Amino acid sequence: MEANHSQITDSTTKKSPTWDSRLMLVGKMFLIGFLALLLGIPLLFIQFMVSERQDRQVEVSREIAATWGREQTIMGPVLVIPYKKYYRDEDNIDRYSVSLSYFLPENLQMTSNLKSQLRQRSIFEVPVYESLSEVSGSFKKPDFSQWAISEQDVLWDQAYILLGLSEIKNLQNKNYLDWNGKKIEFRPLRDSKGLFDKALRAQINYIDPLQSSFSFKTKLSLTGSLAFSMAPLGEETHLKVRSDWRHPNFSGSILPVSRQIIDEGPESGFTAEWKAMASNRGLPLQWLQRELHESNIRQEAFSVALVNPVNNYRLTTRSNKYSMLFVSLTFLTFFLFEIFNKKVKVHPIQYLFVGFSLCIFYLLLLSLSEVIGFNYAYLNAAAAIVILITFYSVRMLKSIWKALVMGAALSGLYLCLYILLQLEDYALLAGSIGLFAILASIMLVTRKVDWYRLSVEKDEG
Repeated sequence: MEANHSQITDSTTKKSPTWDSRLMLVGKMFLIGFLALLLGIPLLFIQFMVSERQDRQVEVSREIAATWGREQTIMGPVLVIPYKKYYRDEDNIDRYSVSLSYFLPENLQMTSNLKSQLRQRSIFEVPVYESLSEVSGSFKKPDFSQWAISEQDVLWDQAYILLGLSEIKNLQNKNYLDWNGKKIEFRPLRDSKGLFDKALRAQINYIDPLQSSFSFKTKLSLTGSLAFSMAPLGEETHLKVRSDWRHPNFSGSILPVSRQIIDEGPESGFTAEWKAMASNRGLPLQWLQRELHESNIRQEAFSVALVNPVNNYRLTTRSNKYSMLFVSLTFLTFFLFEIFNKKVKVHPIQYLFVGFSLCIFYLLLLSLSEVIGFNYAYLNAAAAIVILITFYSVRMLKSIWKALVMGAALSGLYLCLYILLQLEDYALLAGSIGLFAILASIMLVTRKVDWYRLSVEKDEG
């Protein structure tokens, strides 16, 4: 009986450390996971800081635009002709009021040249431009028959031209309208009775109802920033834009039919050409007062934006999205060193210090990119963190070559992240393949690990 009791006691003594060791292993794994999640708090604050700096950049852009000029949109010209509208008053007496009719050009051509430059305030830069535009075309004889308005009720001698602009104050000189060979000065107009909020008005004074068409042309010199737009108000519209800015972004209701971007040389910049027919847009060729407003016309505009090629804040935000993956993979690498070397025991505080170092990378990236650009900032921030963690790992892993392996692994992660940031369209595909390769490598390295005996072996050692 005593012998059996001794065997049971010995058996219990041998099994007890096994379960304790397993619990310790599982407990440390959960602790490392908890520390990784805990580091999400400083990473979140860094992301808030990125958003704050980005908002500051937008604020600076608005400040520069307020003085230099905002996005410019040219709308028109539109021919406006008053007419008599009859009604019967309360005393049953026939009276009339003056209402307005609007007519769009039969054809409209515009050629614009945008001369760009960078305006700087503090550490922020905003692309601005000076535009010189030539606008020409023709109107056909206005037709009032569809509204059953007699030509005798049309006030031909009060006709005028409206040219809508988003910013009148940024005109660089006096502007004139050549109307059938007659030179007429444009006057600024703040209220066009519902059509444009801001416009230029040229008083034609008389339109010959017997004439079949009327030609026009004018030149506009404007300053603006960020983007340039034109509304295709002709029955046929043709727009050409030339600029020395090498990074355009085309948008609007219709994209260019042709474009060319030259990155280098004296002719660097872009050219683009738009064409549109009345059937391609949702605007009538003629209408009566209050049927349309500027918002309806703006929706049909062609537009080209002068894009800053390197958006540091967007790239920093994208890199920060991979931060938790970086922390997890780095912690996992240290944990594998612990598993494969019985002498290596990394304290949770050491995991925490390494995690904070990884967080500091994104703060360095944000601050340096505002001064030296994203690429150099990424190189310097990544190098600083890799050197720091490699040096710190010499003591943690009790081996210089293991610390160098750790530094090489971390360098590889930062290199992969940089490649992902450059592959905007294929980032998801490249990231998925990369994660699969990393997971496959870890599974290959640990395929012979006996997770049940691992902790016992470490205890016995």
